[in-house]
Amino acid sequence: MEGILLSRGQSGRDSIGVTHCQKVQLETVGKWRNTMKRFIIAMRHPQKTKLADGSEPITPWGAQQTFAATQALDPELTCKVGRIVHSGVPRANQAALVVQAAMLTNGNTVLVEGNEDFSFLPLLPQFPNAKELLADIAKTRDNGDDNILACLGNAWVIACRKRADAGLLKLAAEMDVSGEEVVIVVSHSPFIETAANGEGADGVPAGLFEADAVLYTIEDGSIVGSTYIKAPLDGGLRN
Repeated sequence: MEGILLSRGQSGRDSIGVTHCQKVQLETVGKWRNTMKRFIIAMRHPQKTKLADGSEPITPWGAQQTFAATQALDPELTCKVGRIVHSGVPRANQAALVVQAAMLTNGNTVLVEGNEDFSFLPLLPQFPNAKELLADIAKTRDNGDDNILACLGNAWVIACRKRADAGLLKLAAEMDVSGEEVVIVVSHSPFIETAANGEGADGVPAGLFEADAVLYTIEDGSIVGSTYIKAPLDGGLRN
């Protein structure tokens, strides 16, 4: 299983202001027992649609994307999944239930729970111009450039990635206490690739497509490896 993990480059990550090998504060999650590596598969939600009432559920095609992405994961990992976590918004919850259903077909019964540590909505009051910042990234993408060019120095993106880092490390600490080896996280943002961001680092783009994922390896309170997992069914926009 470890053979598929890639070393993480520092240049892009450091340049957006995220601390390399950031440590987590463990007082709130219990005693840290450095017993083994923990693996977190962070998956972005699939295709969604916007309804007249303002809600944004996943589409039937989106459900197929998530189902296929889950079944394509390494069975050596999925057989050890302790739980499925979602960021709290309806589309992430819906996708997490599809992940659960896909795992049931392989005989794995896994509980689903919300975790706001992977939601970026609490950051919005600090960034009233978040939509403009996201528009800058979209414009860069539409011009044919890599999103990394727009993400560098983007305060909203940096804040999101720092929050995701903290969420990943806190979850890994909880896993160490509970004994879970693998957890799947479904987020509603393209910024869950936080720890793998960089100019070509691990081949992870700056922003994930629908149902794409990143496999994180966390050990001794640090993110030590990350691998980009492309969804088998093509998705749409990164942002």
